[in-house]
Amino acid sequence: MVISTTINYDTAPRYHNSLPAAPDAPVCAGTGRERTKGVARGSTASIKCLVEAEPAEDITWSWVRKGVDGTMEELPNEDVRVDGLSSSIIVTPTTPEDYGRFLCRAANSIGRQREACVMTLVPVGPPDTPTNCSVSPADPSTVHASPTTAALTVTCFEGFDGGLPQYFTLETWQDNDLVANMTR
Repeated sequence: MVISTTINYDTAPRYHNSLPAAPDAPVCAGTGRERTKGVARGSTASIKCLVEAEPAEDITWSWVRKGVDGTMEELPNEDVRVDGLSSSIIVTPTTPEDYGRFLCRAANSIGRQREACVMTLVPVGPPDTPTNCSVSPADPSTVHASPTTAALTVTCFEGFDGGLPQYFTLETWQDNDLVANMTR
């Protein structure tokens, strides 16, 4: 057994050792207990849950789907895959109601996980085209250009983002030549 002590005059001693962790009920592994995953309608996705626990043997799992309408549905054990400290389910959303939050909890001989690990399944797909675009002269006080340069303001309404971050590209053409392009 190796134990080392660090003495700090401002705090109590801290002990660092190579002993196994103290027995504890499972907790979500990683930095956060909530994650988001985008899945296209009709596509199959694996939702994985990973926990830390001591002891790490004989872990049991339960999964619940919380629909977008707030309904709760316990997933049957035959839909749950288990591999030690991880568990997963396979989902294929076909309707908007198939999306929502999936909550998993693990238990060991010490106890049941207090806070569920949460995966929010959101729809992804092709984004909508920007609509209702308008072009107007730019306010000269906000434009950093030479006096001989014309400046325009382009305003559009964005639609559904496809479930993922969106970037827009604007190209300016004159006499079949690309004059400028911008991405935001």
